Amino acid sequence: MWVVINGTSSTEIYDGVVERVLKLYPEEELVSRPVFQKAFATGSIELYELREESEKILIPWQMFLLTPANLNTTINHIEAQRQHKVSRKLVAKRKGAGDVTSKRIIDRLIRQQNYITSVSTLPLNPFCGSLKGLRLQNAVNKILTHFEIDRDKFWNYTGKGTALEYLIEKVNQKISQCLSWCTDKQDST
Repeated sequence: MWVVINGTSSTEIYDGVVERVLKLYPEEELVSRPVFQKAFATGSIELYELREESEKILIPWQMFLLTPANLNTTINHIEAQRQHKVSRKLVAKRKGAGDVTSKRIIDRLIRQQNYITSVSTLPLNPFCGSLKGLRLQNAVNKILTHFEIDRDKFWNYTGKGTALEYLIEKVNQKISQCLSWCTDKQDST
């Protein structure tokens, strides 16, 4: 397939690459979008159409220009991040989409996490990952201690709503402490 710029066939791209990029999110059936159907039928696509359609489907248009080998490397990296960041047994399935997990949601979460870690000036949170490998009772005690939750006070609430409000209040207090620490640190620099 050719990428056309100002009526001139400019760059040849691989049909297989285009198909594979469009199948990154199989539940969305991106291959059947009219712009790509027309491109496969005619063997060409205008660069502005490729860029506009890529923006609509939230896939970088540059991915369509990759060679098959570079695309394999990119997709392998994406798959590795998906497996590393998200446990399959903890992810909900979407019933209306063939009982699959939306890979777009997972990828968006990964991009957000990567962005936050790349630009964040926040200190490392020692609580993150600290429950891994702990027995249930030890994990509960660690949560209670970290968020300064009074177990007796929590169990004295008669309604689920008030108990939940108490937990939310404790978590928000911890977040506020962290934010004020960060604000103080930024003000001092």
